[in-house]
Amino acid sequence: METEIAKVPLEKARIFVVLKLEKRTLRKWKDILPRICEGTQLVDTGKYSIAHYYKVFIVRKIRVSKTPLFSSTAVQPNLSTPFPKAGVNMTVCKGSFLNVLGITKHSVIGVFKRFKNDLNHVSVETRGKDRKKDKFQSKKDAVIEFITNLKAYGCAGQSKNVNILCKCGKWLKSYAPENISKFEIIYTVTGHSFLSSDRVFGLIERDLKQMKTIIRREEYLEVIQSHGTVKLIERDWTTYNCKEEVTMHIRTANHMQFKILQCRRTSFRKKQECEYLDESRLKAEKLMDVEKLLDKHFGSEWRMLESLRWNVSVNGNANGGINDEGNVGQEEECECI
Repeated sequence: METEIAKVPLEKARIFVVLKLEKRTLRKWKDILPRICEGTQLVDTGKYSIAHYYKVFIVRKIRVSKTPLFSSTAVQPNLSTPFPKAGVNMTVCKGSFLNVLGITKHSVIGVFKRFKNDLNHVSVETRGKDRKKDKFQSKKDAVIEFITNLKAYGCAGQSKNVNILCKCGKWLKSYAPENISKFEIIYTVTGHSFLSSDRVFGLIERDLKQMKTIIRREEYLEVIQSHGTVKLIERDWTTYNCKEEVTMHIRTANHMQFKILQCRRTSFRKKQECEYLDESRLKAEKLMDVEKLLDKHFGSEWRMLESLRWNVSVNGNANGGINDEGNVGQEEECECI
């Protein structure tokens, strides 16, 4: 089986993985996962991204610190690929294990545990009784030390990819017609190691950090408009009074053509708020710093400038206080059937 990664421009922020399953190389459908790990390769999307992708995306080497331990009376497993020796570096394809198939480090440890438990050998308990937690303890410790560096730099893929891959391999091996020798599974791989789906927010934040001073509100809009479309309230779309629209199309209980029994009527009463907060929640120290900054850049007459009218309104609301012109409103009754 061959595994390839097609070349895609970096601006699209995704990489297409093509998994090719061939019947002549697929001896057992359970052999799909280790074969994918062995055959995965990285195709760089540009010369400037070679070091980046090699460092954080797919290629990592782990060092085997300890070989698996077996009892002298245990039968050595018959494996096509023997266990590596201590002190040997091995390449781990994180792109296949984590991003494509959605397998985490703990899942890999669980697979190794279940594999080693199939040896039909239980370690002997020397303290008089057999404790379940001590079964295969030496082998479990060896597995944990075996994988020293297997880390995900992006969001793991959907776990359904593993099921689809295994089902397709099982069908190709056992049930596929003779004229079908191979097929391809194409899907995308996403993650945080390259530009993710929310890459626009990261680009906007990067541009804002490069600006030393931001005085006008329009400067924010200019940065955002360079990456997308901006729609403002009262200019591009309008808000409507929902309560007024309801009264125009739906009759109240008092104007209905039929009578409502008193026992079926429920009333809710609530007093209207007599005080409304009409001031800025910014601290006084923050407002003083803003005024000093504006005085330094635009002089003492900056309040007369049309472009800084928004700053004048914000600073004015900070000292406006609470608007309590109105008295306590009359009770409003809501009748529900």
